[in-house]
Amino acid sequence: MFERAVRIFYFSDQSSVPANAPFVRCTLLGSALLEIITAIGLLRLKNWARQMSLCMATIPLGSFAIEATLRKPHPPGDFTALFLELALWVLIPVSMWWWILFTRKRIRAQFH
Repeated sequence: MFERAVRIFYFSDQSSVPANAPFVRCTLLGSALLEIITAIGLLRLKNWARQMSLCMATIPLGSFAIEATLRKPHPPGDFTALFLELALWVLIPVSMWWWILFTRKRIRAQFH
C-alpha cells in the first residue's frame, strides 16, 4: 500500500503533489513499521503482539463500518459506497478469523 501511494503521488502525471502527501506518506510508513514490529513480536510469541494483531484486525473493520453508515448518497458513477460494502464483506470474515484464532485458550497459552 505504501509503495502504491508513493508511486501515485510522485511518479504519476500529476502536475503537483497533493497538500496532504507528507501526512499520507508518514501514516502509511508508520503503519507499515508497526505491522513489521508486530510480526516480529508474533514470531517471538509476545502477548502484546497478539493483542496488537487483534487491534489491527478490528480497527479497519470499525472504521469501514462507520464510514459505510455515515456515507451520503452521491451521483451515479461514484463507486465509493460499493467499495465500502465489498470491503466490509471481506473484512468481517477476516477479522472474525483472527479473533477466533488468537483468543483460543491453546493459542493464548503459547504467548508470554
